[in-house]
Amino acid sequence: MIDWIDRKTHKYQDRNWVSVGSALDNQSAIQSGDGSVCSFNLFQIIKENPNITIRELKSKLKSKMENSFIGKMQSSVVNVSNDNVWNQKIFN
Repeated sequence: MIDWIDRKTHKYQDRNWVSVGSALDNQSAIQSGDGSVCSFNLFQIIKENPNITIRELKSKLKSKMENSFIGKMQSSVVNVSNDNVWNQKIFN
């Protein structure tokens, strides 16, 4: 999980957070030679798009997972603390 901290006050801003899960509760996280399929795709997306928003990350990760060799066997899960977080960039 990632917490955003207000750069001016150095305090938490309403405890905004993002949670990324590699599989649904009824699924198993599939491993590859490069670690988990979800982690591999997550880091690849962030490396290629360092200014990506949480909303864009969720969409790209879902697409990459569905189009990978695992198909629909595993779905990533992205949750946020509130709707304001969706348009935040991963790295401020």
